[in-house]
Amino acid sequence: MEAFRKLVGMFPKADIKPLFDFSGGHGVYAPSKWAVHEKDSELLSRGVGFAGGIGPENTINVVRQIEENLVIGSEFLVNTQIWIDMESGVRTEDWFDLRKVEQVIRQINLMMQDH
Repeated sequence: MEAFRKLVGMFPKADIKPLFDFSGGHGVYAPSKWAVHEKDSELLSRGVGFAGGIGPENTINVVRQIEENLVIGSEFLVNTQIWIDMESGVRTEDWFDLRKVEQVIRQINLMMQDH
Protein backbone atom coordinates (compact mmCIF):
# COMPACT_ATOMS: atom_id res chain seq x y z
CA MET A 1 0.00 0.00 0.00
CA GLU A 2 3.00 2.27 0.36
CA ALA A 3 3.39 2.41 -3.44
CA PHE A 4 -0.28 3.39 -3.75
CA ARG A 5 0.14 6.20 -1.24
CA LYS A 6 3.25 7.42 -3.08
CA LEU A 7 1.34 7.47 -6.38
CA VAL A 8 -1.51 9.45 -4.79
CA GLY A 9 1.06 11.89 -3.41
CA MET A 10 2.52 12.41 -6.88
CA PHE A 11 -0.91 13.19 -8.36
CA PRO A 12 -2.96 14.71 -5.52
CA LYS A 13 -5.81 15.93 -7.76
CA ALA A 14 -6.20 12.66 -9.66
CA ASP A 15 -9.05 10.30 -8.83
CA ILE A 16 -6.86 7.25 -8.20
CA LYS A 17 -8.47 4.14 -6.72
CA PRO A 18 -6.80 0.80 -5.98
CA LEU A 19 -7.85 -2.42 -7.69
CA PHE A 20 -6.97 -5.63 -5.86
CA ASP A 21 -6.16 -8.35 -8.39
CA PHE A 22 -3.68 -10.90 -7.13
CA SER A 23 -3.67 -12.59 -10.55
CA GLY A 24 -2.34 -9.48 -12.29
CA GLY A 25 -5.07 -9.50 -14.92
CA HIS A 26 -5.00 -13.24 -15.60
CA GLY A 27 -8.48 -14.00 -14.24
CA VAL A 28 -7.36 -16.17 -11.31
CA TYR A 29 -9.78 -16.14 -8.37
CA ALA A 30 -7.84 -15.49 -5.16
CA PRO A 31 -10.03 -13.59 -2.67
CA SER A 32 -7.79 -14.54 0.25
CA LYS A 33 -5.16 -12.25 -1.28
CA TRP A 34 -7.40 -9.17 -1.33
CA ALA A 35 -5.46 -7.04 1.13
CA VAL A 36 -7.97 -4.54 2.42
CA HIS A 37 -7.89 -3.63 6.05
CA GLU A 38 -11.13 -2.18 7.36
CA LYS A 39 -9.32 0.40 9.47
CA ASP A 40 -7.48 1.88 6.49
CA SER A 41 -9.67 4.98 6.21
CA GLU A 42 -7.52 6.60 3.52
CA LEU A 43 -7.88 3.58 1.26
CA LEU A 44 -11.58 3.01 1.85
CA SER A 45 -12.47 6.69 1.45
CA ARG A 46 -11.15 6.55 -2.11
CA GLY A 47 -13.09 3.42 -3.07
CA VAL A 48 -11.66 0.03 -3.91
CA GLY A 49 -12.08 -2.55 -6.63
CA PHE A 50 -11.65 -6.31 -6.66
CA ALA A 51 -10.78 -8.54 -9.60
CA GLY A 52 -9.49 -11.96 -10.50
CA GLY A 53 -11.62 -14.81 -11.77
CA ILE A 54 -14.94 -13.11 -11.12
CA GLY A 55 -17.86 -13.96 -13.40
CA PRO A 56 -21.53 -14.90 -13.43
CA GLU A 57 -20.89 -18.19 -11.64
CA ASN A 58 -19.43 -16.60 -8.50
CA THR A 59 -20.54 -12.95 -8.45
CA ILE A 60 -22.92 -13.35 -5.51
CA ASN A 61 -20.29 -15.18 -3.44
CA VAL A 62 -17.73 -12.49 -4.24
CA VAL A 63 -20.03 -9.66 -3.22
CA ARG A 64 -20.99 -11.46 -0.02
CA GLN A 65 -17.35 -12.12 0.80
CA ILE A 66 -16.49 -8.47 0.28
CA GLU A 67 -19.36 -7.44 2.53
CA GLU A 68 -18.81 -9.99 5.27
CA ASN A 69 -15.04 -10.33 5.46
CA LEU A 70 -13.51 -7.12 4.21
CA VAL A 71 -15.51 -4.09 5.12
CA ILE A 72 -18.66 -4.94 7.10
CA GLY A 73 -18.52 -3.19 10.43
CA SER A 74 -16.35 -0.42 9.06
CA GLU A 75 -17.63 3.08 9.61
CA PHE A 76 -16.46 3.82 6.05
CA LEU A 77 -18.70 1.28 4.30
CA VAL A 78 -21.60 3.66 3.71
CA ASN A 79 -19.44 6.20 1.89
CA THR A 80 -17.14 3.79 0.10
CA GLN A 81 -17.38 2.92 -3.57
CA ILE A 82 -16.74 -0.78 -4.02
CA TRP A 83 -16.71 -2.37 -7.43
CA ILE A 84 -15.82 -5.64 -9.06
CA ASP A 85 -13.92 -6.03 -12.30
CA MET A 86 -14.77 -9.08 -14.35
CA GLU A 87 -13.27 -8.47 -17.77
CA SER A 88 -12.37 -12.08 -18.54
CA GLY A 89 -15.37 -13.40 -16.60
CA VAL A 90 -17.88 -11.90 -19.03
CA ARG A 91 -16.26 -13.12 -22.23
CA THR A 92 -16.97 -16.14 -24.39
CA GLU A 93 -14.21 -17.21 -26.78
CA ASP A 94 -12.53 -13.84 -26.13
CA TRP A 95 -15.65 -11.87 -27.13
CA PHE A 96 -17.59 -9.65 -24.74
CA ASP A 97 -20.74 -11.65 -23.92
CA LEU A 98 -23.79 -9.54 -23.12
CA ARG A 99 -25.68 -12.62 -21.88
CA LYS A 100 -23.08 -13.07 -19.15
CA VAL A 101 -23.31 -9.39 -18.25
CA GLU A 102 -27.09 -9.73 -18.03
CA GLN A 103 -26.69 -12.77 -15.73
CA VAL A 104 -24.50 -10.74 -13.39
CA ILE A 105 -26.90 -7.79 -13.37
CA ARG A 106 -29.87 -10.06 -12.63
CA GLN A 107 -28.00 -11.76 -9.79
CA ILE A 108 -26.97 -8.46 -8.21
CA ASN A 109 -30.51 -7.09 -8.55
CA LEU A 110 -31.91 -10.15 -6.77
CA MET A 111 -29.30 -9.85 -4.06
CA MET A 112 -30.08 -6.16 -3.56
CA GLN A 113 -33.79 -6.97 -3.13
CA ASP A 114 -32.86 -9.28 -0.25
CA HIS A 115 -30.94 -6.51 1.57
